[in-house]
Amino acid sequence: MNIYLPLFLRLKFFLFSLIVICGFCFFGSAIANDKPVELFRQGYEVIYQTSYASVEECTPDKPAVLGSGYLFFCSGYEYLYKYQGVYVLSGTFTYQGSRYTSSYLCFENDDDKDCVSGALFRK
Repeated sequence: MNIYLPLFLRLKFFLFSLIVICGFCFFGSAIANDKPVELFRQGYEVIYQTSYASVEECTPDKPAVLGSGYLFFCSGYEYLYKYQGVYVLSGTFTYQGSRYTSSYLCFENDDDKDCVSGALFRK
């Protein structure tokens, strides 16, 4: 019985560490400052822009139709009800040898508001 005690403690520590790391990943992205100014400072660039788009809802299942054949799939369920110019900021980053692309949908004249994370596709 004493042989399994250190194994149990190591497993318990591993599970606790895993939960803490996952919590930081989840809440870190929710707390992150996604304002356009901060995204520009982090190296994001405008890859799409239009003077008007009707964006009522944007979900992983139902994308926002931006025009010119572009669709933006949000990473969460967003009900925005915005009718104005939009632009998409995107950045490609390398982490441990792998390249990742991150995109945000932002609205003109809303520079003090957070942008919405997701992915831009063309039909």
